[in-house]
Parts: sequence; C-alpha cells; structure tokens
Amino acid sequence: MQRADRATRYVRWYRVLLAIVAMAVIGLGFVEPEVQRYNPFAPRIVLGGFAIVGLLGSLVWPWLRDHLREWLTANGYMLLAWFLYTSHVNGMGVDNVVSLVPIVVLVAALARTRAEVLALSVSFLAGAAFAYAGPNPDTLPFSVLVVLLGAVVVGLGGMSLSRAELEDALDHANAGLEQRVHQRTLALAAANDKLRAEIVERELAQAAAQQASQAKSTFLANMSHELRTPLTAILGYAEILEEEDLSAQARTDLGRVRSSAAHLLTIIQDVLDLARIESQQIELAIRRVDLSGIMEASVELTSPMLETSRDLLVVTVPPGLEVDADPVRLRQVFVNLLSNAAKFTRDGEVRFEASVHDDVVCVGVVDTGIGMSPELVARVFDRFSQGDESPTRQHGGTGLGLAISRELVRAMGGDITVSSIKGEGSTFTVSLPRV
Repeated sequence: MQRADRATRYVRWYRVLLAIVAMAVIGLGFVEPEVQRYNPFAPRIVLGGFAIVGLLGSLVWPWLRDHLREWLTANGYMLLAWFLYTSHVNGMGVDNVVSLVPIVVLVAALARTRAEVLALSVSFLAGAAFAYAGPNPDTLPFSVLVVLLGAVVVGLGGMSLSRAELEDALDHANAGLEQRVHQRTLALAAANDKLRAEIVERELAQAAAQQASQAKSTFLANMSHELRTPLTAILGYAEILEEEDLSAQARTDLGRVRSSAAHLLTIIQDVLDLARIESQQIELAIRRVDLSGIMEASVELTSPMLETSRDLLVVTVPPGLEVDADPVRLRQVFVNLLSNAAKFTRDGEVRFEASVHDDVVCVGVVDTGIGMSPELVARVFDRFSQGDESPTRQHGGTGLGLAISRELVRAMGGDITVSSIKGEGSTFTVSLPRV
C-alpha cells in the first residue's frame, strides 16, 4: 500500500470518529431523563457541535489551512470573553484561573509559525470544555478530562490531514520526477546515438584522410626517386665536363648548372624525407657516436656558406662527449641549423656549442642575424614555414628543413627548441639524452 493510501485511510477513520462523537453526544443530550424537551443550547449539544465543526474542518482542510491563523485569533478573543463572563458570574476562583490554561496554550501556539495543528486542537477543545462546563464550576474536572481526550483525537486528526497532504504532494513529486528522469533518459539515449554516429563519421573521415596522406606520401616518394635519378646524372656529367678545357663563360655556366641541380636535389631529398616521416618509413641507424666528430663534419659542409656570409664561426665542444644517435641524420640536422644561421646572418657571429645539463646533452646554434617575431617563432617548425616571410624576402628555401629536423631529433629521443628576438638573433637548441 502506498503512503498516500495509508494517509487517506487514517483521515477516513478520523472523520468517522468525529461523526460518531457528534451523534453520540447529541443523542445523549436527548435521552437523558433530566432533559425533557429539546434545548439547542444544552452543553452536550454544543460539545457535539464542536465535533461536527471538526468533521467539517477536516473536509475543507486546504481552505482552513490558508485562513487558520485568522480564525484561531478570533476564536481566542471569543474564549477570553467567555472566561471574563464566567469569572463575573462565579467570581475569580481557583477553578476559573485553571480554565485560563487553554487560552495561554492557544496564544503560545499562535506565536509559533509551525504550531497551527496544536493551536487548532486547543481552540476546539477549550471551546468545548467551556461550553460543557458553563458557569458551573462543579463540572470543571469532567471538562478537563474532555480536554485531555479530545486533544489527542483532534491533534492526531490534524496531523493526519497534514500528513495526507504531504504524502499526496510527495507522490505527485515522485511521479513528476519519474517523468523527468524518463525524459532525460530518452534525451541522453538520443545524445549518445548522435555521439556514436559522429564518432563513426569522424573515424571514417580520419581513415579517408590517412589513406589520402598515405597515397600522397607514396606519390611523393616515387616522384622524388624518379626526379633524383636524372639530377644525379646531370651532376655527374657536370663534374666530367669541368675536367675539359672550357672557356671562362662556359665554366661559369656549368657552375650555375651544378649549383641549380644541387639545390634541386636538396629540395627533392627534403620532400622524400618528409614523405618517409609521414608514412612512418624513416629508418634510423642509432648507435653510440662521438659528438665532436659529427659537429666537425657539419662545420666542414657549411663553411663555404659561412665564409660567403662573412660570419665568424665559434665552435665549443667538450672532448669525449657521446650520444646515442644516427650519425648521418644528426649531421643532417646540424647542417640544416648551421645553413639557416649562415643564411640569415650577415657579417655577424655564429656559435656552435655543446654542453651538458644533468642527463641531457644540449647542442646550440646561436646567431646574431635578423631574428624572428613571436608569431613566427610559434610556427617556425611548421611545414613550409619560412624564417623570413617579408614581402622583400631575400632568402630561399622550401620551409621543410626545420620541420624535418625536429621529426628526426624526436625519432632519436630528443627535441629541438628555439628562442629568438627580432633584430637580435636566434638560438636553436638540440637536446639529446646523455649516455
């Protein structure tokens, strides 16, 4: 049985009890021998009337609750007037002083905001007791007994009425909560279905993008190989022709051919490396190597560029410093950093220095060149990003060297960082684990 059903049953029994009390009291008023004819103001009739009022009050409890304090206040004044009347008739005796107790309790109950049920009980029963006793103090003990018994009945009834309302409101709230939970569950299920559909859609899009990237990398690798082969032949024949007896103009033109072919071969090699990195086909031969030897080889390859830029090169490397790396790829990284330093520095200084910090070997390339803005520093390692993006750019390049260098260093367990101030120079630092 639900809580609301039990509360309704209690209220029903309470109303039946009030009806029985009303009929019994009024009936006794008619059958007593000393009452020979009907007197509507007989004490027992008034007591039964209070029971009827209690029954009617239970039927209109919602309305009564809204106007309860006003009704109880008026009833309190009526009881006080009745007390003054009985005191005037009987005199101010002890019995009349005792009859003040219900009025005091009523006033105290009205002073508390959550004591309406108690105040209602006392108001009904005090009025019933005064009506039954009348101005005759001899009936006061019986009136007190009526007050005690009636207080229990009316108090339980009022609490049952309040409980019935609360239980009904609770059941209504539970029903509303269940409905909201059901609606939220349906909404959550719909959101989950939508999320799953979006995940599937994104997975399909990601798979398609990976396939496209793989196809692009394969295409670039094949094209780079096909282009590198004839360029290698061009460079070879150019070297053979240089051994011939050529005029000054022909030798100059042949040098331009070799320079252009070498530059194009470098670009093709960068594209091929990028394609291998994207397809995760880059192969590294990592072993323990002497860092000073790799740095010296890198300096030998970039010395012509540094001399052309009239830059002072300062190399600092502790002896016996070793790292685990691919020597060919690490030299490629150092050559790229030194070439960039020479490219963006004129009549300045380039420092190529190695140091040890805790368990990390740091190799820095520091230049006093044009430097970079913070916006350019943030994307300098992006693919196809240029160190000089001004409209009057004087420095060439594909913008792949730094991106490839970072991927190679990370594949060897290290990283590359950069700091730069525009107009003052840049510092690129390669960090590798110390062995």
